Amino acid sequence: MKIDSKSSLTGLAILLGIIPIQEAYALPYGYYYAFEDLGPVAGQMASMPMGVNGTDTAAGVSFDYPYGNNRCVRYNVGSAPDYTNGSDYCDANAIDRQGTVVGSTSLPSGYYEAFVWPTFGGLTTLGTLGGSWSVAEDISDNGYIVGWSDVNYGTPHAYIYDTWLPWATMVDLGTLPGDVYSYANGVDNRGVVVGNSESSTFFSRAFVLDYPGNTRIDLSTHWQWNQTYANDIDDSGVIVGSRTTPIWSQHAVVWEEIWWSPGQYVSRDLGELPGGSWSDAHAIGGSTPTAVGSSFDANSVSRAVAWDVGGGTVTDLNAVAAFVPPQFTLNEATDIGPMDAVVGWGTYPNQPPRGFRLVVRGQQLVP
Repeated sequence: MKIDSKSSLTGLAILLGIIPIQEAYALPYGYYYAFEDLGPVAGQMASMPMGVNGTDTAAGVSFDYPYGNNRCVRYNVGSAPDYTNGSDYCDANAIDRQGTVVGSTSLPSGYYEAFVWPTFGGLTTLGTLGGSWSVAEDISDNGYIVGWSDVNYGTPHAYIYDTWLPWATMVDLGTLPGDVYSYANGVDNRGVVVGNSESSTFFSRAFVLDYPGNTRIDLSTHWQWNQTYANDIDDSGVIVGSRTTPIWSQHAVVWEEIWWSPGQYVSRDLGELPGGSWSDAHAIGGSTPTAVGSSFDANSVSRAVAWDVGGGTVTDLNAVAAFVPPQFTLNEATDIGPMDAVVGWGTYPNQPPRGFRLVVRGQQLVP
């Protein structure tokens, strides 16, 4: 569904009847944003979806609370979820348009390793950069996988795993100058990677790297005294993440490349809910550029939010979602798909986290 309005979040409000339909521009009439429960599997107590694709299929983890016996789960649409057997610790972090899931799983050695899990077949581990462990954090729709791996004695480096190469192996992406550690968090379909690089004292700087061209850019230059983290990138090159503040808070941030000056980026805060002092943008996607994540409200309660990247507005998803169960709070949005589906987790009072999916539903009521 194409949301053609001043912002995708305004569009959501229109869909729910919060804004009169006369202001809907090209929006279809009669659609709404509906809550779906993505609960734990196999009798477990908690769940956290982490990724969603263009068919609204989600991937995440089901676990016993507090935190144990993790199972990777693929939450299908219209059929029962697929999940691992629970004999190994498993974390699923992302899913591509074919339904292929990536994450990390434990090994008999006691270490853990990045894996790829296609829709047919089991988990296949991807190896390491020479160390003992690795994590797969994201996968693009055309097969790029990124994450981080131990290179020696507990030193993580960002990597990209290019499934299009005949030898299909991890490529060490190194660090920013002077740093020791690095982590790749997101990748787009062009092979552009975002993440953060850390010094020996763990001071973090966000970076973007054009893998095919091997051009690395430090994104922290606008926030030199703050730590910065780049979490995700869309195919137009818009990057979202967060920065710390001198008062030990954190603000969601967007970086956008200057179109007439390739390789140069401008950045700005995305803001928080009214009265809130903390936010983090985890992902960017949607039919129009929309970031999702979490923000504290005036009572310091974490709430799932979405930002209209173009318009700069922040919306509490609890306020625009239909059919959310009574007393259930959407606490964190972890990903948004190309068709505007949002996944994340929330809680009932004094209960462990439980996954959700918000999807566009309805029918064309007026020809």
